[in-house]
Amino acid sequence: MFYKLICLAGLFIICYLNVRAQDSTLTRFRASNLAREHYERGLSYHYQRQFDKAVIELEKTISLDPFDYLAYYFNGLSYEQLKAFEKALQNYKLSLSIRPDFTEALFNRALVYYKTGNYEEAASDLEHLLTLPPRETQAIFFRGLKYGQNDYNTGFNNIISMTDKNADIYNYLGLCYYQLNLYEQSSIYFTRAIEINPQDDNILTNAGLNYMAHGKIDSARILFERSLSINPYNSVAALNLSLCKTDSSTQQINQLDQLIEKNDDFPMAYAQRAYQYY
Repeated sequence: MFYKLICLAGLFIICYLNVRAQDSTLTRFRASNLAREHYERGLSYHYQRQFDKAVIELEKTISLDPFDYLAYYFNGLSYEQLKAFEKALQNYKLSLSIRPDFTEALFNRALVYYKTGNYEEAASDLEHLLTLPPRETQAIFFRGLKYGQNDYNTGFNNIISMTDKNADIYNYLGLCYYQLNLYEQSSIYFTRAIEINPQDDNILTNAGLNYMAHGKIDSARILFERSLSINPYNSVAALNLSLCKTDSSTQQINQLDQLIEKNDDFPMAYAQRAYQYY
């Protein structure tokens, strides 16, 4: 009799544990599905530029799945658009703590560091990016892989190859060292960016500004002219080209008049024209 009672008790415990295990599995399954729903809504709001709603949904995703590195990444992007830079940095850091080789999170963290004046931290992230193996990554592609959606064509069309991305990395490295007044180092990075993408008028303009900052006016003039040959409406290049030239005040005023006609909300052009009149 006692032996039977022990067997029944053991059977009861086994059944109880099985039920608990099934309940736990079902709970995790429901949480996973709910996390997915919040994630999809968060991305939808993000792409609709409703960033305040996006962060609400993505925060819910993270609370249900604290290891979703893509949720942290898009949460960071949304906070960045809301100019909540500290929260953006926090989310990029958490994304990278889960997936350290996630190049998009590393690049965007560098951009936030740059925007907030932390140029040394930005340069550190950008230089680290250059050490990572070249590969093609884009969050929308990972989203397709993660949730099995049929948007692979969209994903592949939005993939940014790291070869093209490197031009942006070198450009921002140049800007970081420009802000740190390390002009020779800045020139090295701008030159590399131009080698990769010689048709980017903004990179050419940035390199020209760097040359101007350490007195290489002729080199700056050449880059501004190249920039304007690609994009005649690059107002920064046009203004600084006028500053490079040694024309008379009347000629410079005429050039500034033409610049203002193309871009009448460019205050630096008005200021420079006023200086020439003075």
